Amino acid sequence: MSERTPGYVPPADASRIVRRLKGYEVDCEVLVSLFVTGCYWAGKEHEDLWWKSLERIANPRTDFPSPFTGLWYELRRYPALLLLYAGGVAATAHRQYSTLVKLLTSGVVSDIGIGDKGLLVLVNPTKMFSEIPDNTFRKIFDVRSIYGASNRLALTLRDPFRGLLAQDRDYNEAFDRFEYFLALAYADIAPEMAQGWTPIGRWHSGKGSVLERVTKEAADAGDDWAPLKAGLFGGAKERYARALQIAQRSYNRYYAA
Repeated sequence: MSERTPGYVPPADASRIVRRLKGYEVDCEVLVSLFVTGCYWAGKEHEDLWWKSLERIANPRTDFPSPFTGLWYELRRYPALLLLYAGGVAATAHRQYSTLVKLLTSGVVSDIGIGDKGLLVLVNPTKMFSEIPDNTFRKIFDVRSIYGASNRLALTLRDPFRGLLAQDRDYNEAFDRFEYFLALAYADIAPEMAQGWTPIGRWHSGKGSVLERVTKEAADAGDDWAPLKAGLFGGAKERYARALQIAQRSYNRYYAA
């Protein structure tokens, strides 16, 4: 049987998963470029366009029977993950924090079995690739790193950013900062699901990490911290403090060693 045979669920081996990911990446090239440019330069009048478009992509059709379950079901939202990262990195790079907040907090995803959830609860790398066995994960992402999925996303999205962020160091800084904001937003939106962890990202690695830099920036700025003023954590310092504690526990528990 082929992958096009009705009712056939292909084995979730590394080659098939890579083929599926690459297919989605090719299909999304134009949309990714639009999100990069649009969210980098976005004004407030355009913010709803981006998060509503993201929400639409994150809710694939469910009005017909599908044999796909488990990993294949999760991967239907890989295009939404690409667009979330494309727009989020762009908004972070240009300090468009109001746009960033909309992308991270405004969308809703309807999922069979668990109902409606905030988009970020289901559209993040840890959730999306959680059903891939460790040995298969290493084959797919060609690394033993726990943030191999982040490395793939960073590599996939690099070219669309070259016209805006020519230097790799600027791109990597924006990418890592976005992943850290994603982790904080997840901890704030779903603290009961976080339970001491946040989505895996590159932000936890190395001395002088993004976690340390952003924490210092927030402490120095106080009430004038730009992400907080833009509405991240509902503009509440108490919610930021709670999310920061979860992110720090996640760092210390899983990654620091």
